[in-house]
Amino acid sequence: MGDTPSEPAVEIAAGCLALRARMVDRALTRIYADAFRSFEITAPQLNLLVAIATVPGATARDLGQYLWLEKSSVSRNLKHLHSASYIRIEASGRSQHLYVTDGGRSLLKSILPAWRAAQASARQLIDSEGERALLDMSARLHDAS
Repeated sequence: MGDTPSEPAVEIAAGCLALRARMVDRALTRIYADAFRSFEITAPQLNLLVAIATVPGATARDLGQYLWLEKSSVSRNLKHLHSASYIRIEASGRSQHLYVTDGGRSLLKSILPAWRAAQASARQLIDSEGERALLDMSARLHDAS
């Protein structure tokens, strides 16, 4: 029985970018999740709320495309934001436009110190070179879409 890893397995294990990206994602997600726990909101939910605050009247589809999210993820997270009264939905023909409520704006103000602390922890984890690489990659993804 082969106790020695095969060459393909060693190559994949040593250099898989998808694995490394998911590891970094989980580490960063944990930092933000810990920071936001007392607010009863997740990082993806906060990201959607920020996107809605940045682009009032956006549709769920717009947000999904911009944030590279699956339709089901957008739908699930918008449902939470709506039920928590952080957003309102206005129907216009066949479209539904999203807006931040006073409650959502209040949450953004109150969560800012926790976000800043999480951001500092994340920066410490990935250092300035990693931060620049993430920002550059995300800009290239948006330019390509």
